[in-house]
Amino acid sequence: MEEATKLIVSLVDHHPAVIVIDALDECDSAKRQDLLLALQTIVKISKNVVKIFLSSRDDNDLVSQLTQYPNVAIEAPDNKMDIENYVSFQIRKAIEEKRLLCGNVSEDLKTHVIETLIEKADGM
Repeated sequence: MEEATKLIVSLVDHHPAVIVIDALDECDSAKRQDLLLALQTIVKISKNVVKIFLSSRDDNDLVSQLTQYPNVAIEAPDNKMDIENYVSFQIRKAIEEKRLLCGNVSEDLKTHVIETLIEKADGM
């Protein structure tokens, strides 16, 4: 067992823990297999409850490795409203604070910028 895994196990042995890893698909594919094995080891040998939350795109190797665990799939349409609200708020704020074209933005341009950002975000 690697030193990092031993350290995490020793920490979670005294308190329940939640481990959160975002964008696992962006990790080098060879390294993420090691990471998944280490996480499985931590959950198996810990004396306490360890919950793990991973976020990732649907890479085939990850999907096959994680089929035995509960999964929640979020598709681009699921967070469309959140993205629309965030982009609209940030553009309005940037205009008000004169960070976008010194605040000289027509309503048409503002609408075009917002719509383009939302469209190009593709759910992210």
